Amino acid sequence: MSTEVGLLPPRPQGSLTPATTVQANTDIFSADLSPSVDSAHASIFRIHVQITGGAILSMRQRVGGVYGNLNNGVALTNGARQAYDVPVRNGESINFRLDALSLVEKLTIDECFAGGP
Repeated sequence: MSTEVGLLPPRPQGSLTPATTVQANTDIFSADLSPSVDSAHASIFRIHVQITGGAILSMRQRVGGVYGNLNNGVALTNGARQAYDVPVRNGESINFRLDALSLVEKLTIDECFAGGP
């Protein structure tokens, strides 16, 4: 018996455009980002980020959770585009912070998930 899994198109979850100055140690999005309510399966949030200035990007997962650093706690490379895939389950939410005042040139979060039986 085999199980078919179909890939669904990515769904935008959040973005900062145009370039936006972000204060240190404050949530980047005014509301946490959560998986789609119609997603019965775990989602992957694909994060693309580019900043001016070397700041550490951290992400809080789950309501009331603690922040953990992305990029192994190393400051993002000035002007470089970086991408991360983070699994997020129904009932969880995420938000982001930078540890220093920074110009966020690009920040997009797309939800990618697989549908199945």
